[in-house]
Amino acid sequence: MSIRKKSLCCTLLASLLAPPAALAAPPLTLNQAVTEALEHHPRLRALEAKRLRLAGELAAAQGWLPDNPELAGDWTSRNDPDDTTTDWELSLRQRFEIGGQRSQRVAGAVQRVAALDRDLAALRVEVGAAVRAAYARLAVAEGRVAVATEMVGLNERLAAIARARFAAGDVADADVALASLARAEAMRRRLEEARASAAARQELTLAVGVNPLPPIAPTPLTPPPPPPPLAELQAQIDHHPGLAALDHQRQAAEADLARAQAARLPDLTVSGHAGAEASRDTLAGIGLSLPLPFVHRQQGEIGAARAETARLAAAADQLRAELRQELERAHATLATALEELALFESEILPGLDTHLARIHRAYELGEMDLTTLTVTQAQVVAARFDHLQALGAAWQARIDLDRATGADFLATPGPNGKAAAQRNGEPEESERNNP
Repeated sequence: MSIRKKSLCCTLLASLLAPPAALAAPPLTLNQAVTEALEHHPRLRALEAKRLRLAGELAAAQGWLPDNPELAGDWTSRNDPDDTTTDWELSLRQRFEIGGQRSQRVAGAVQRVAALDRDLAALRVEVGAAVRAAYARLAVAEGRVAVATEMVGLNERLAAIARARFAAGDVADADVALASLARAEAMRRRLEEARASAAARQELTLAVGVNPLPPIAPTPLTPPPPPPPLAELQAQIDHHPGLAALDHQRQAAEADLARAQAARLPDLTVSGHAGAEASRDTLAGIGLSLPLPFVHRQQGEIGAARAETARLAAAADQLRAELRQELERAHATLATALEELALFESEILPGLDTHLARIHRAYELGEMDLTTLTVTQAQVVAARFDHLQALGAAWQARIDLDRATGADFLATPGPNGKAAAQRNGEPEESERNNP
């Protein structure tokens, strides 16, 4: 059997043995990409593992005894010349916390678990926003590749027209050289945009946190919806999961402070013992012990808890101010970007394709020189690239706005979130793939 036939047989065998999903894997939608990230992203998995540890600490804190009872035993044998006797004793000791230390320790552990839950929610917002932003950048990059590819085709046609006119004696060979240069530049630009698209796809893979990432075929972006009034969005900042996490951490620090203050009262130890001396006398009794609090050893812990409480309150104020500033910036940027997109849609983009066809036809008929055509064509290409850039900026502003308010993408109603699928079954394709 020839090498070619062997290769063909191996290829057919591999295709038959391949699983169906590998033969035709449908491209991921944006919702699916975000879901993949929220289920498998390493940062989220690490935080979920930390939550298991804190849940274990909470279970330990809920125990009624600070430590296990202590059982001690003693056995002694006396060997006198006239008699042999035995002494033995068993004792049981247990330490008890007083002053509400246990309740404060439980309260602190509960608040730490709650804080981590809100940290998880905040990280979900960040991961979802990162995937959406990377997806939007990939969609813009793919759009730029499409424009560059179209320009290659137009310049190839232009070069053919220039060669035909040169053969007919209508233009000099300079037109052929200029058209060939324009074609080569368009091909170079397509390669450049293809590299940028590959980098954007790799960025999306990193944002999702799943490697290898199933294929994603983003649809062309449409303008994002206008934002709600700024005052309405500012009211949502107080419900941001990051602020809620800091509030739970502050309450945990306050519980630590209360526990440290309660620990100034020393723990009470209760003991009981039973035994016998000289094999005859049986002894039994109970005992109480309480350390004398001459020195308060909790001063350092109390000071640290107070400082942590103050630090967390200041951190919450700082985060609230940063979120408000980010929200105002994103709101203003989105409003400006939407105005720019409206200008593109109404004044710039309509008729661009017709205009390109007309100037190419004008050059073909000798009604326009090639230099003017290439300058005009470059302006058209720049307008299309600028439109894609404006779309990307608008969506980035919208994503920043959602990040500042702590909105969960998959819980957001409408075409920007998963709830769109709950209106009438599956959403439209544009709804599934707009970030």
